[in-house]
Amino acid sequence: MKESKESYDKTNKDQDSEETKEKIKSDKDSDKTIEDDTDNEESEKPIKWIKGKLIGQGSFGKVYYGMNTENNQIMAVKQVDIKNKKMVDSLNAEINLLKDLRHENIVHYYEYGDTFNVFLEYVSGGSVASMLSRFGKFTEPLIKSLTSQILSGLEYLHNRSIIHRDIKGANILVDEDGVAKISDFGISKKNEYEKAYKFNSRMSGFKGTVYWMAPEVVKGKGYSAKVDIWSVGCCVLEMFTGTHPWTGFSEAQPVIYKLCTMNKPAIPDSIGAIAKDFIDSSLSINPDKRPTASELLTHKFVVEQDEDFDFHDYYAEALKKEEEDEKAATEENEFEENEFEDEEYEDVDEYDEFEDDEEVDDYFEDEEVEDYFDESNFDDENENNFENSEIKKDNESNDDQTLNESENTLNNNNVLIET
Repeated sequence: MKESKESYDKTNKDQDSEETKEKIKSDKDSDKTIEDDTDNEESEKPIKWIKGKLIGQGSFGKVYYGMNTENNQIMAVKQVDIKNKKMVDSLNAEINLLKDLRHENIVHYYEYGDTFNVFLEYVSGGSVASMLSRFGKFTEPLIKSLTSQILSGLEYLHNRSIIHRDIKGANILVDEDGVAKISDFGISKKNEYEKAYKFNSRMSGFKGTVYWMAPEVVKGKGYSAKVDIWSVGCCVLEMFTGTHPWTGFSEAQPVIYKLCTMNKPAIPDSIGAIAKDFIDSSLSINPDKRPTASELLTHKFVVEQDEDFDFHDYYAEALKKEEEDEKAATEENEFEENEFEDEEYEDVDEYDEFEDDEEVDDYFEDEEVEDYFDESNFDDENENNFENSEIKKDNESNDDQTLNESENTLNNNNVLIET
């Protein structure tokens, strides 16, 4: 990502005397030094790190693989391309939320530098969305395990009056041990009230991703942390089906209409009764009837975990199946290519029985005559049509000749006039 080389000085000092100037400067991709502008004593020492490949995108920024050169710590580095004050405010809001959060199911924040790089915990397994794309829909034991962890992280956030506002598969990371972590707090917001579930009329921004968005967000008349509960229900549907919750809708506009008219996504019949009850309660149209994260953690779907489930076994089996599918796809492509080559020479093989070119010529000559003068398709009417067609062609030829003569005459006259 090309970083800005301009300095960004905050304006409107009279409105907020506590604002400090933020500077954006470019750094070499291979080795970057950042100084933390916070008061954290542990972060006073500059961090030297190496930038790796792009691993994802979040709100207002891209995430790169990084390594701390001093301790070889692997990190995820979120770089924000600052374009306006709104983006600065959004980044600062995300940092202010992240820096104090310490929970197993929340992505850990390391540090923030004045080059607008945010250093985060690296989660190796990828996101729920990327796993669904690779391995297909999840098994119920895995869904139960991940749902329980997502709710645990949300309970922690909601107890601190923080509303995530964009819970979805792409924002749930999973590490190599199957531990789920909520990420991307770019549009998260703290409720002004002490209780996150208290309705706030001033919380009216159209924030989130439509397919996982609650009806009250679309209506724009205020909401509470119950919007995250709706998104959890959608996320569970996503894991069961392998796609976004509004299956059959490829564009957001019809979904927005459905939400405005107080509808919710359909729950497939293939989902079990307990899981269906969990999803249905999470997707209650009336937010007051939706349970809290703490209440959902007591639901039978979450409480009754499969004791025999092992994430490592699941992941190894999924990787094995992925490899087999890729191998099968490669073999199928090779087979189709070979079949196409055989079809290409099929007509040639049909005439291999002829001993010389003369026999082949005789064969095709007879076929042409037979096809053209087949008595079953050549009656008196067709013969008349054929004759009429020939006459028509003669007339057209005569018309063309007349037209040419007229053009010649006209040209000659033009020459005489010009002369």
